[in-house]
Amino acid sequence: MTSDLVEVVRWAWEEAQRQKCKILVNYTQKYVPPDVISFTAAQRGARRFIWQRGDHYLAGGGHLWSLAGGNLRDWGGAIAAFDSRWRGVCPPYWLGGMSFSPGGESCLWLPQWLLREGQLLLWEWVLPQEDWRGVVARLQGRLEQLCRGEARSLAVGGGTALVLNNDFLPWCESVKQALTAIGRGELVKVVLSRSVEVVGSAPFCPFGLLQQLGAASEDCTLFLLEGKGGRTFVGATPEMLLQFAWQGDCLHLRSDALAGSSRRGESLLDSSKDRREHQIVVDSILAAYRSVGAEVGEVSPPRVRELKDLQHLYTPIQGQWRTSSWLDVFHLLDALHPTAAMGGKPRDRALEFIAAWEPGDREGYAAPIGWVNGQGEGEFAVAIRSGYVSGNRVKLFAGAGIVQDSQVEREWEETNLKLRGMLRALGLAE
Repeated sequence: MTSDLVEVVRWAWEEAQRQKCKILVNYTQKYVPPDVISFTAAQRGARRFIWQRGDHYLAGGGHLWSLAGGNLRDWGGAIAAFDSRWRGVCPPYWLGGMSFSPGGESCLWLPQWLLREGQLLLWEWVLPQEDWRGVVARLQGRLEQLCRGEARSLAVGGGTALVLNNDFLPWCESVKQALTAIGRGELVKVVLSRSVEVVGSAPFCPFGLLQQLGAASEDCTLFLLEGKGGRTFVGATPEMLLQFAWQGDCLHLRSDALAGSSRRGESLLDSSKDRREHQIVVDSILAAYRSVGAEVGEVSPPRVRELKDLQHLYTPIQGQWRTSSWLDVFHLLDALHPTAAMGGKPRDRALEFIAAWEPGDREGYAAPIGWVNGQGEGEFAVAIRSGYVSGNRVKLFAGAGIVQDSQVEREWEETNLKLRGMLRALGLAE
């Protein structure tokens, strides 16, 4: 039992008695795991979470508090309630994933532990009526258990696997209906997704799948979110919905406009169809920023961003928003989701079309996923190039933006390219 741990718990306990309510206490220790993914896989308990991009990583597990359902604005209100209820060196971190459609399964939660660059953070509630020594014992036991994890290679598993639900004709019909609606002037753009089911002869390991994605996904954010019953959402997304940091009275903002796609090596910048599709997405992000009063910096012309299997037109967008509280950022997140890269234009009509013509529920696909802390820092990505792992089944998603001049076969091929990274990680593509 370290003196620092005893000191911070006693401090929180005295505050809990003074305020006559429970107080959240934080304890922080230096720790560098041999491997973030295998470290997290070795932990037991619900709600494991991984976020990794290059040397930047967060991983967490367990939950002390959660908000199921709700929308992005609800998340901001819930976090505001914690402002005066924590003690320690590091502020709370909340982890969360939305569903694409309103009313779907979404969750924001406060983990029991969090691993970030060079530090292992623990949180625990301290009640005014309990013996503070019991809190110290719980935190000490949790710390010892966490540090027992060892680095190891994780197999993807699945045994012999087959790809199901690769239905060309139904998806083509939805694209044709979209082109008809565009021709009538009802839509300018709509993004249509499809899903593919992979069935194995043995269970798949979502952590092993994430390791494989990490070995092959350059310049992407790896994510893993463990849900109910162990059903786990895994992906490697190239698209950041919003990064933000609060400094003084100003939120510093950054978003990715990523739309217009082709095989690597093609002249993407010369495609009027792809440049038009890309500009629709840029405009939708700019409109969201301006709707809340954020100032946007100079927007550069699009450039090509190359990934392993395909390339995209890419424009980074940066802004500043002077506001009275960093929690207002959830109003901007709500205005951004979904951008025209995932929904369409006009947004409401595109979402109605998606609900009518997509055969299945997107769940968390193309929705915000990420983290935020009590200092007003956070990142939320667009959960694409992703799938759900549950036992011996993996459900993968991919989509394509439909605009005037879209060709059905070419859009189908684009979704196949977007599925290839996940299929390769599963051992089902070269």
